[in-house]
Amino acid sequence: MVSKTQDEQNRLIRKQKSPSSLEARLNQLKRISVRLRYLSLMAFLFTALNLVSLIAAAFMYPLFRSMVLHGKYSLIMGSLSSLLAVAAWFAAVIFETSRKQGDALFEEISDLLQLRYYQRLADAEPPEERPFVDGKIILRSFARAADLPIIPGKFGPAVYVAANLMIVITLWLLQIPFL
Repeated sequence: MVSKTQDEQNRLIRKQKSPSSLEARLNQLKRISVRLRYLSLMAFLFTALNLVSLIAAAFMYPLFRSMVLHGKYSLIMGSLSSLLAVAAWFAAVIFETSRKQGDALFEEISDLLQLRYYQRLADAEPPEERPFVDGKIILRSFARAADLPIIPGKFGPAVYVAANLMIVITLWLLQIPFL
């Protein structure tokens, strides 16, 4: 007679062996990878535009110093920079949330692929052409998408947020004498 825990383990193994379970997780990881690429590009572009607005403001301030419109120009540039910074912050936060979700899926899929591989070795099944190629490609694609441009690593989103904050503060400090 099979014990209850052994029966549960067998059911779990059958569930993990089912292609739909693995394929669904792979598709979900693929969607997360696409979202990460999109969000990383957005965070980079918003930060770059924010930097360009700071440089443009620094060069334009002397031109507007004697004009009546300088106060409006300063307000517009400060507001634009703040808006770009907030957009970059949102992109960085959503990127980090998605990356953490993808990391969890990555580990789960890796475990499933490893389990299947060792089960095939134990069953002495003849190898397929190249087993799990799609899964490996999706996992590698996610690993590449999980980094932000220019500043890869775990602290990339924090650096983007800090850079945007510094740009906004600098821009508003540049405007104080002219407001």
